[in-house]
Amino acid sequence: MPLIALHVPWMTDRASVRAVTATVRDVAGVDSVEVDVTAAMLMVRGQMDETALLRAIADTVRSLGSSG
Repeated sequence: MPLIALHVPWMTDRASVRAVTATVRDVAGVDSVEVDVTAAMLMVRGQMDETALLRAIADTVRSLGSSG
């Protein structure tokens, strides 16, 4: 199963982890999502479209930035 690992240094609190994992899980083809906050890593497994995944994460980042 393909794995995409992303460095996410801005994902440091519970709210951002929840927002990102919820968004990523909604991307078609995602099978699992893991977060290692200590290493600032997001690991996504599945047969998803990488562009759709990155777009979803970017949208979440914008949303988190506008809510704070």
